[in-house]
Amino acid sequence: MSESSHLYRWRFGDMQFDEARLELRVSGLAVDVEQKPLQVLAQLLRHAGEVVTKEELFESVWQGRVTVDHVLATAIGKLRKVFGDEGTKIIVTVPRVGYRLAVPVERVAVGRAHASQMDLTPGAKVPGRDHFQLVQQLSPSGSSEVWLAQHNKTGERRVYKFSPDGSRLSSLKREATLFRVLRESLGERNDFVRIIDWNFETAPFFLECEFGGQNLSDWAQTHHALDNMSRDERLAFFVQICDTVSAAHSVGVLHKDLKPGNVLVADEDGSWRTRLTDFGSSRLLEPGRLDELGITSLGLTLTQGIGGDSSSGTPLYLAPELVAGHAPTVQSDVYALGTMLYQILVGDLSRPMAPGWEYDIDDALLREDIARATDGHPVRRLASVSDLTERLLNLAARRKEAERLEASEREAQRAAQELERTRARRPWILASIALLAVALTLSLVQSRHVAAARDEAATRARQAQASTDFLRDVLINADPRTPGVRPDTSIHDALENAAGLLDQRFHEDPDVRIAIMQSLSQIYDGLKDHEASAKLLSEIVEHLETQEGESAPETLRMQYELAQALFAQSDFDQARAVLAKADSNGGLDPEVAGAVVVQANNIHGQLHLHQNDAAAAIPWFERAIELHGAFTPNDHTSGLMLQMDLSQCYSFSGQQDKAVALLDALFEDGALVNEASLSPWIATRARDIYARALVYAGRAEEAEPMLLQLITDLSEFYAPDHSIIAEVRMVLGSSYASQGLSQEAYAQTALAERAFCAQHGDHQMHCLGAKANANWLNTLLGNASDAIAGLREVRNVFVQLVGDQAPASNVLSYYLAVALLQIEETQESGALLDTLHPDLLEKGAPDTVLWDVMVEAIRMKHRILTGDSGTQLLNDFNTAIHTLREGGMKADHLALYAVDGMHNE
Repeated sequence: MSESSHLYRWRFGDMQFDEARLELRVSGLAVDVEQKPLQVLAQLLRHAGEVVTKEELFESVWQGRVTVDHVLATAIGKLRKVFGDEGTKIIVTVPRVGYRLAVPVERVAVGRAHASQMDLTPGAKVPGRDHFQLVQQLSPSGSSEVWLAQHNKTGERRVYKFSPDGSRLSSLKREATLFRVLRESLGERNDFVRIIDWNFETAPFFLECEFGGQNLSDWAQTHHALDNMSRDERLAFFVQICDTVSAAHSVGVLHKDLKPGNVLVADEDGSWRTRLTDFGSSRLLEPGRLDELGITSLGLTLTQGIGGDSSSGTPLYLAPELVAGHAPTVQSDVYALGTMLYQILVGDLSRPMAPGWEYDIDDALLREDIARATDGHPVRRLASVSDLTERLLNLAARRKEAERLEASEREAQRAAQELERTRARRPWILASIALLAVALTLSLVQSRHVAAARDEAATRARQAQASTDFLRDVLINADPRTPGVRPDTSIHDALENAAGLLDQRFHEDPDVRIAIMQSLSQIYDGLKDHEASAKLLSEIVEHLETQEGESAPETLRMQYELAQALFAQSDFDQARAVLAKADSNGGLDPEVAGAVVVQANNIHGQLHLHQNDAAAAIPWFERAIELHGAFTPNDHTSGLMLQMDLSQCYSFSGQQDKAVALLDALFEDGALVNEASLSPWIATRARDIYARALVYAGRAEEAEPMLLQLITDLSEFYAPDHSIIAEVRMVLGSSYASQGLSQEAYAQTALAERAFCAQHGDHQMHCLGAKANANWLNTLLGNASDAIAGLREVRNVFVQLVGDQAPASNVLSYYLAVALLQIEETQESGALLDTLHPDLLEKGAPDTVLWDVMVEAIRMKHRILTGDSGTQLLNDFNTAIHTLREGGMKADHLALYAVDGMHNE
């Protein structure tokens, strides 16, 4: 269908339709009709008397987008309802073809000029402002009108926004109120359109504003300014708009209707200056600021209030969550700005961001910025306008860094190929690729240890070269063709040999040497060699304390990493000493440590978790998550890890439902747990912890297939005795145990024990935990005499590390006491029973219930075995056994309380 470029005002019967305003009046009164039906009406009017096919209407009104047939019938129905009883005679259905407007029509061309509903005409005086004459109507604004006026003598121009009757008065009042909030909070600024005066007493009500220039769309068409701007100039122009919006956000004002029509542009001293206008639908995030500033809350009695959450705004710039009915946020304004950034870059302020928009932007970083700003999910969207501004201002540096990273990636691929040719055994390749991925991040390490006066670019270049040199050292020391290198050289051996050359290679450049040592410590941590990692970290901390000072954020960061390495190797006393030092130097103070406070709280929580005191860890992890949201909200991976650790603490402290609810939320929210965007290890870890939480929550049947699938998936990448698979086997063992399948549980746990102890040594925490569980399961299987030595060994280590009143030590004392009583050893078991406390046992093993009854029952069994056969004791003992059975204790566990020659209930 051909379309005339003119717009018309149509009359038919007692109805009038203004095409320019998309406004329908019946008997002189405006009626509320949705946009699509009115667009259908426009097409029927343009072809009055003719049949307009359904296909033509779909093509013109819905632009050919695939939709369902009934939307057209619905639109026709709404029009007929407005037309009343004559509706079916005015719009006639032509079966299986389309529709025809069957009444005489007349039209008047109105072009694109705006029609005044208030009898305001150019040349007339402004009502109540006799010195100002109306020049032209700028635009309608709902039921209000915006006019340009000029002073009769001085020629000064002002803008008046009129409301004829009060239907838009509350919006005018809202705008005046928010302008006062901006001015009182930010001072006089020339990037907000200044409101000079207002009249809210007599009709026509109005706001009197300074003239801020043409709106962005008209300015672009009139001056063709965007066409004459380079991309950098367009970005600088756009950043002006961002700075203004960011300032409004800083005092709690959301605009909610950001679009080119609400950005004004004027020439100031030969350059284009932007101003933001029209806060009539805006929102104040903290209404209490009105009282603080002494501002009367005009406009709140007739609307939802300044904090109203309606989804008002222009559809093209509305964030998806607003369309869905959610409350507006800072991210809603970010979405609108992202759309405008796209339009400004392509030079077309009417172009929508349709699928395929990426092809219009030839710069990968700008594509990323636009995508981050307009992401359909607000969680993934940039957190603030200032984040968008910072990305754009640093575009050149980011581009240079991206080029350098691309070069580093090419070098990494070359090195990986060389290494793969050297060794073909799969575990070696996987570990080596992990090494390369970590080591090649060295060139990203900031020159925090270098004096500010030094050339940072030169330092980074040195670090990049150092990465390559160090990788070559590793490769050479891994190649069996190199003299002195054995054919069975391990990744650990190759690292040790290469690390031995650090002093020689970088003795004149200690800063680069320290940077390499930092990455090397991370590699050792990944290889579970916590002792080697701690040794390197100790040297790094000593260097930083001397060069940077004990309270420098980088020094604090490495102190906390050292503490983590120490407690990972079960050196809890030394770990606590390092933590105390870092805390005293300001590690827990955001003003001193900055983002390091997130790490500090995390490490404190990890320390408690490693000591099996999950309840004490919870507030640390909760605080770490809170600080993460404030300091590093865009680091979704670390945020996920913190929430996974918190969920484990909930599970271990008896809050199983809370743990499962937290993990359910993570897995349902694709923005946070999206396995395609996470490293395989983290994605696997998330699935592992989720299954573990289900086991602790008594839902082992749900967890079991997840765990079996995990083992299958991991076996594609890791050797059968790898520690990651061993961790999953541990959880699977717990799943079987909770179902009373002790034999299956023991088989899985014994495999995990062998893997952990072979890789990490007999006194590492994973090995100890697996050994304790395996021997307890062996006790349940009736092999207490075989389990006692292992349980005693593990308990002694824990008592030495954390004391006999730690939750884990208490659980181990119970296990050992029960096993000893199975062979009727009453002296050692009696001493152990005296140390048991149900509250500590519940903290150490929260998935077990009725600890108080279990402790009392095992103590009564001890008394019976030592000769106490009183009637009351026997009755109490049978009552306890009955309570445990009714409480769901499995038969194999219940059998441990049996006494030979005695019938137990």
